[in-house]
Amino acid sequence: MQTQNKEATPLSVNIAGIGLLLMLFCVLMSISNLTAFNRNIEEPLSRAAYSKSTKECLEHLSVAISHLKEMGFQKTPNNAPRNQNISDTQAWFNNLANLQEALERQGQEGFFPSGEEMLETVREKILKEERGLLVVESPTGISTYPYGILYLCWALVSTMMFVGGLGWWVAKDDNGY
Repeated sequence: MQTQNKEATPLSVNIAGIGLLLMLFCVLMSISNLTAFNRNIEEPLSRAAYSKSTKECLEHLSVAISHLKEMGFQKTPNNAPRNQNISDTQAWFNNLANLQEALERQGQEGFFPSGEEMLETVREKILKEERGLLVVESPTGISTYPYGILYLCWALVSTMMFVGGLGWWVAKDDNGY
């Protein structure tokens, strides 16, 4: 009876494998967040921008804002001090919340813009031109909000594990170090 000599997998290969799995999981989570953001926020904003009535526009804008509130966004008051540090992401959310408030006031007596003027304002605030196309304007990296730094650290650590494990495995000499 022959016994086969099975050599154990080197620790360096295990570390590299774990690093690779962590990188793949990080990428999949980022793609999942981006898809959810597009479905729950960008699509309703796009529908709001192309709405034919203020009522329809308000419905779609309310859906997007409710999802943003679930992500943890809160409107800062309009009377906030000017020197208060408000991020681009927070300013973008405030802009959407102000549009929603203006659309809710649309039917009230004494409100100046007509329905068509209000819809044009919504289009101007929500859409931007990019490479000749009109797309929904949103801050960079908002799909991973508020976990952007966590994803960055996760990607860096997993990449270092993968590269370090492979480097250790390649540099290993016959005596095994």
